[in-house]
Amino acid sequence: MYDEEGEPFQAFYHPLQSASIPNYGYNGTLNSFTKRKYTSVSNSTRGRIILPAGFIAEPYFSFSRSFNNTDIFLPASHTNFYEQGDITKRGSYNKGESISDTYQVGLTLNYNKTWNRHVVFAGLNTKLYQKKTDRFSMVATGFLNDDMNHISNALTYQDGLKPQGDETRQRTVEYVGSVNYNYNLRY
Repeated sequence: MYDEEGEPFQAFYHPLQSASIPNYGYNGTLNSFTKRKYTSVSNSTRGRIILPAGFIAEPYFSFSRSFNNTDIFLPASHTNFYEQGDITKRGSYNKGESISDTYQVGLTLNYNKTWNRHVVFAGLNTKLYQKKTDRFSMVATGFLNDDMNHISNALTYQDGLKPQGDETRQRTVEYVGSVNYNYNLRY
């Protein structure tokens, strides 16, 4: 729905409706945005070392880091705030960030010995794992100008909310071992 000058209406009235109906096409003309960015970097290294007396060691190390950012801005003239009279509640900026680091270190040690009709195999695997995640989010409201779309231009935080965040750590230690014996390639 457009007016005589070709500008879209923010809302229009229908004779069978008691309240105005927002024109969602109007939102497309505004300075709103949704930005999401995800970046992940990882590296892993594995080695194989043949030791004397039938031992083989395989150490490994891996690291990864991921970043996740979200920015969603709706200006004060957006149809979500059409009937909002309080200027401190018109417009919103939702910002979220998270950083996650993951480390993994491990060692596999194998032993194999054959003599006469006897075969012995033993293996030990150990792993240390840690994941640390740091999250932050906030919702700011009250944008006086549709072009002032930086979060620092907000008048206040959303009602009942404040910046939120948390930090979590997950750690795991794992040991697995096995021993196998074979006689004459039968048992």
